[in-house]
Amino acid sequence: MRLKNVLNISEEEIDKFFISNIDKINSIKCKAILPKASNFSDVLSYKTALEKYLSTVDELKNFCSISSAGMAWFDKHFNHCFNSHNPDFSIIEQTRENYKDLINNYEKYNEYFKQKQELDAFLTSNSNYIKEQIIELVKTNSGILQKDMYKYFKPEHKKAVIQILQSLLKKKRITRVKHGNTFELYLNN
Repeated sequence: MRLKNVLNISEEEIDKFFISNIDKINSIKCKAILPKASNFSDVLSYKTALEKYLSTVDELKNFCSISSAGMAWFDKHFNHCFNSHNPDFSIIEQTRENYKDLINNYEKYNEYFKQKQELDAFLTSNSNYIKEQIIELVKTNSGILQKDMYKYFKPEHKKAVIQILQSLLKKKRITRVKHGNTFELYLNN
C-alpha cells in the first residue's frame, strides 16, 4: 500500500511540496546516482558508490520528512518505482540488497572486477583486430548465425566479441535478423 494513500495526500499536495522545494530536492537528488557494477573498475569504488547513494537517499528522506506531502513524494519516487519487469518496487531496498550481496560475496565481486579489467585491457589492445575479423567473417559468410560466429574465436574472448559486435550493430555496420533463438548477421554497405 502506498504511503500517500495511507496519509490521504493528494497529487496536488505532493506536487505543491515538490514545486516549493525543488531547489533543495534537486541539489540532494543530483548526488543520488544509482550505481551499476558494470560502470566501475574495482570493487572498492563500487562499494563506495553504493554507500554514497544510500547516504544521499537518507539525506533526501530526512529532508522530505518535514511534511506528510514530502514523505508521500519521497515514497512515490523511491519506494514505489516501476519498470517493465516490476510494477512496484523500492529502489532503496533493492540497493540495500545489492550492498548486502556485495559485502557477503566480496571475493566474488573482486573476481568479477578482475575479469572486467582483463577484458578491458584485452579490448584496448585487440578491439580493431577483432572488429576486422567480425566484419570479414560476416562479409564472407553473409547471414552467418550469431551463435555460430563465436566458434571462430577463442572461448575466453566471447565477451569481447559480443561487445564489439554490439558496437558494430549500434554503428549500423552490421544488421541482425531474428532466426530462431539467435540472429543472422549481414554486412551493411
